[in-house]
Amino acid sequence: MNNYLNAYADYFRYLCTQHPDVLHAETSGQRAFEVKPLEEAFSDVRTAATEKGVLVHLLLPAITYSSDQSGNARKYYEFGLLVAKYHGQREATKKVILDAMSTAERIADDLVARLIYDSRQGVGLFQYGLDNPDNLALGGEFVMMEGDASYSGVLYTLKIPAWRCIDVNEVAWVDDGTTPEEIPTL
Repeated sequence: MNNYLNAYADYFRYLCTQHPDVLHAETSGQRAFEVKPLEEAFSDVRTAATEKGVLVHLLLPAITYSSDQSGNARKYYEFGLLVAKYHGQREATKKVILDAMSTAERIADDLVARLIYDSRQGVGLFQYGLDNPDNLALGGEFVMMEGDASYSGVLYTLKIPAWRCIDVNEVAWVDDGTTPEEIPTL
């Protein structure tokens, strides 16, 4: 399996098609899931997003590395998972806002629980790497977004191993693995 960014986006899209409160589909009126860069996640809340009342945005990840026992680099994606519920009024009551946040939090927790469950079941994308919730380095905060439509929800951050090892002992992709003393000029 090709465990790159597309695979993670496809996984979360699939979860959103299955979750009973989200039920994402690619047809008009059924969209609820999108992959977005962080800078667009909050500014791009449109009235069209009210199609389902719930939106789930997988925020493009930051990338970090750490070394393994052999000194090679292991890659990790640090995603944002934004789940928000539409509440409509700019001057919504505190109860309406808190209800939307609570619903979004429950949905986000469901998605995270499924991710851990799938890892424990050996889904190849995770290779048992997330079978302990601590491995996700999960964090989060409650958010409110106002624009043409008003949403409130949660923004979780989670760290997922990309299972791509950068083997510093095997770098022979163009020139037999050796760099000449004098680099040719172009």
